[in-house]
Amino acid sequence: MSRSRSYHEKLIQDLKDPLEAAAYIEVVLEENDPRMLSKALKNVIEAYGGIVKLNFTA
Repeated sequence: MSRSRSYHEKLIQDLKDPLEAAAYIEVVLEENDPRMLSKALKNVIEAYGGIVKLNFTA
């Protein structure tokens, strides 16, 4: 029997899609909660392989 993925694992997988990541950040910004934004940004950075692998060029 296969074990189901955790919410966090699924979230990180979904955030690898730039459109999903942008929508996620947009929703979090609407909450106007700095702690929530900090966690959301950490999740997006994790999805992209960490701060070292994050590419800041457009």
